Amino acid sequence: MAQEKNFENQVKKFLESRAIYPFGIATNKMFYGEPCGYYEKRWGGAFVKSGLPDLSICVYGFTVEVELKAANGHPSEIQKYMLNQIRQSKSFGILLYPKDFDTFKKFIDRLIEIGDRYEVATHYVLNEPFKDLLKGGI
Repeated sequence: MAQEKNFENQVKKFLESRAIYPFGIATNKMFYGEPCGYYEKRWGGAFVKSGLPDLSICVYGFTVEVELKAANGHPSEIQKYMLNQIRQSKSFGILLYPKDFDTFKKFIDRLIEIGDRYEVATHYVLNEPFKDLLKGGI
């Protein structure tokens, strides 16, 4: 379990280095600049749906759900089912082992590159016609 927690901390540190911050973080703690996304750590328990991945990440609107495993860890059947369901819904469901961490970093960097390039166009196409809806009374 300690190996998985250490790996989780490495992943979170990497995400924050890319301006993908924990959901709800204060702006004065955003040390790497303007956010391009956020992540949320899920905790297992009685009030959480079984099998949901450990990390829910949003990068420029792309949804990435990550189940973390230590080098010797194995996903449960419900975890595999949930990742498959996430993939079927056209989101990214990733079972991440330490050996694949470098590939994961490249994947996140590519999402940032794509999102950064299309942010202005997407903002105009979606936000202008629907600005009242998206503002949501705020």
